Amino acid sequence: MTKKRLGHKFILLIFFVVICCTEISWLFLSQFINTENYENRELTTKPVFTLENYGTYATDFETYYNDNMPFRNLLIALNSKIDFFVFNKSTSEQVIKGKDGWLFISDTLNDYKKNNLYSEEELEIIKRDALMTKAYFDEKGIEFIIFIGPNKSSVYGDYMPSYYEKSDGMSRTEQIVKYLKENTDITVIYPKEELLKAREVYPELTLFFKLDTHWNYMGGYFGAQPLLKSLGIKTNNFSNISYEQINEPIFFWNGYDLARMLGLSDVLNKDINYHLYGYSNNRVTYEGDARNNVEDFNGVVKTKSSAEDNRKVFLARDSFGESITPYLAAEFSEIYSVHRASLTKSQIDAERPDIFIFEAVEREGLGGLNVENWAE
Repeated sequence: MTKKRLGHKFILLIFFVVICCTEISWLFLSQFINTENYENRELTTKPVFTLENYGTYATDFETYYNDNMPFRNLLIALNSKIDFFVFNKSTSEQVIKGKDGWLFISDTLNDYKKNNLYSEEELEIIKRDALMTKAYFDEKGIEFIIFIGPNKSSVYGDYMPSYYEKSDGMSRTEQIVKYLKENTDITVIYPKEELLKAREVYPELTLFFKLDTHWNYMGGYFGAQPLLKSLGIKTNNFSNISYEQINEPIFFWNGYDLARMLGLSDVLNKDINYHLYGYSNNRVTYEGDARNNVEDFNGVVKTKSSAEDNRKVFLARDSFGESITPYLAAEFSEIYSVHRASLTKSQIDAERPDIFIFEAVEREGLGGLNVENWAE
């Protein structure tokens, strides 16, 4: 037997031993190792061999094994750490690695670069949808407000990678806000300038998470101020408010979402959030908990408070609505907050609010604004 053939057999033996040891050790260690799915997709289930799928079974099983192989999360995490910390690159197409530890969602890149402006036809369609929805609420005697939560890159764009070139002029959101304000009488709140001003005046504060797509409760506070002002609410000056810095995500069931997308939530797990005190003396009680319960997040949360303002607020929200909710809840006696995906016209009729707020984050645009498309 030649040395070459002996070497080949030795390699095959090592390969066989590694495979067998891996499978055997997994039987004993799997219960102690994190196997949670951090990907935004369903992992492949184990195929069942039948006469109908015998031709594709091998490929199907390979796909299943790749999704469910032993120590998969550990191997992915190791690869992610090498790429992220050694080669300084993101391991997810969804995540942009910015400067000084800042992460950004890639969905906001075109907004940041300002290369996705609306056409005149698109502006007219959004205006038509907005006016149709306002007319629906006017008929019911309900005040209608559009609130757009800024992207993180719109407020902390200086931490985006420098190789992304940004056009001059308006962003798509600034374009539609200006268009609606000039061509309709709808109240539109987009607190980007208020947040940039807060950064300038209070440079020691952080308004968005570094490791998450969302603003924190400090960002939510400054974002809520122009909304409350538009509703005639006079709030305490920030100089009279105290706060405590904490390491706590907005949604405990999703952690710091950008770190999770990278598969690095075990090491990228420290960020800046706040508990704020003194913004109101009113007592607030909650029915539902969007922070801890994903079902409540996707459904309904109600608040009641000792506020003297008895106007009832209906908040149709996405995830950015959570960080402004405490400040709204403290100023109005009753809030009915529902995720837009669960919004129905029957809820509006049953609750009979005085104010309806359509809240959306900048990166999603104003899709879903047309009341004609809402479920009954």
